[in-house]
Amino acid sequence: MAKFKGNIWTKARGSIGSITFSEARDRKGKVQTARDRVTPLNPQTTNQTKARDNLTDSVFIVRGIQSQIGLEPFDRGISKLPGYQGLMSTYQKSKYLNSSAIIFNSEPPDWFTGAPHLVTISSIVNNYDGTYVVNFTVDSGNLPSSYGLMVGACIRYMPLTDIQTYRFQKFFIESAGSNSIEIDLGGYSNETSGCFVFIYLYYDSPKTGRVSNITWGLQN
Repeated sequence: MAKFKGNIWTKARGSIGSITFSEARDRKGKVQTARDRVTPLNPQTTNQTKARDNLTDSVFIVRGIQSQIGLEPFDRGISKLPGYQGLMSTYQKSKYLNSSAIIFNSEPPDWFTGAPHLVTISSIVNNYDGTYVVNFTVDSGNLPSSYGLMVGACIRYMPLTDIQTYRFQKFFIESAGSNSIEIDLGGYSNETSGCFVFIYLYYDSPKTGRVSNITWGLQN
């Protein structure tokens, strides 16, 4: 990098030819600097394209969670990460991409935060009409009737051509009294391909009153 000591230019900014001008700060204050102009490489390799598509899809999902539920229930679910970062990491790692689709293919570990109840997904039944039944147990199997249940769901198989902002859907029981809930994902592309879900229990508010772990399930 070249550094100008005198006032050759009052304040040169931007690029001229192959040189880019800017200002930098050193011990004496701001000084005029110049460097070679560099054009970033963007080779668009297959792996880069897949990573970008996965990132885009995950952003749509997490924004859906943020708008429909809020991110507070997910704060510090993974180590000390904020909810947004934890969800982004989890969704990106739970999918793989081929040349034509994004596909959920793995269940992440449960998120534990010292909540008093343990909820477990025992099975997910595909009715092959866009609806699914999520069966679950709580502690010894008895669900406290004063607690609600939150379910967040995505279709398992999403063609790359159908990546869309409307990617996530929440379902909940305000006063849960059974150990199953039916969710309707009809209308999504490939609605019968399976689903990827999380569930947790809450008291009073699904946004701020989570009282269980967050557990994940995949129906494929």
